[in-house]
Amino acid sequence: MEFSYFIYQLIIGLSHSMLLFLIASGLTIIFGLLNIPNFAHGSLYMLGAYFTYYFLHSLPGLSFGLALVFSVLAVGIIGAILEFIPLRKIYERSHALQLLMTFSFILMIDDATKYFAGTDFLSIAIPKLMDGSFTLPGDREMPVYSIFIIACGLVVAYLLWLGLYKTRLGKLVQAGTANKEMLSALGINVPRLFTLVFILGSVLAGLGGAWPVRSKRSAWAWARP
Repeated sequence: MEFSYFIYQLIIGLSHSMLLFLIASGLTIIFGLLNIPNFAHGSLYMLGAYFTYYFLHSLPGLSFGLALVFSVLAVGIIGAILEFIPLRKIYERSHALQLLMTFSFILMIDDATKYFAGTDFLSIAIPKLMDGSFTLPGDREMPVYSIFIIACGLVVAYLLWLGLYKTRLGKLVQAGTANKEMLSALGINVPRLFTLVFILGSVLAGLGGAWPVRSKRSAWAWARP
């Protein structure tokens, strides 16, 4: 096997893995810290793609970076609403009930998306800044877009590590996971803390969905309910 082909496959594989990491990290944070199996996490991922498409096509001249920021914030707001109103009331209930409630979120989000956006295939073009390529040894073209995704995943991973292990908020989250009654007795608003964690997980899901996915035919963000 040619070395250039190996490097090409390695970078492409890493770029796809980073997209999966962005999605899985949000799900892991919600389940690992809040003990909530969020069955609707994939729907939040889908909303990230739809919101990005909406902002890019409804606000002419808006850059992809701003559309990405607006879309993840919108998904974070939806995540906050889902956690604050129904989920907060069933933290102490069984996982079966939590799964049923989050499954109901899937039905509501998907039907609302069909109502407002329809069921047509919607595509997001790769931004011009990321649409170029560079040549590997052996005359093999490597898309710059893949490097951007890898860089984004690495930055997010570092920020998550920094936030959870090197900040006061991260230590409070870990303490609340271990013994939230004691943390509450110390004067910490544990429900608000858990809401922030759920928002973070939702934002990561939206961030994973907001990136266009490169295929052989086109760049697209699949978002079909």
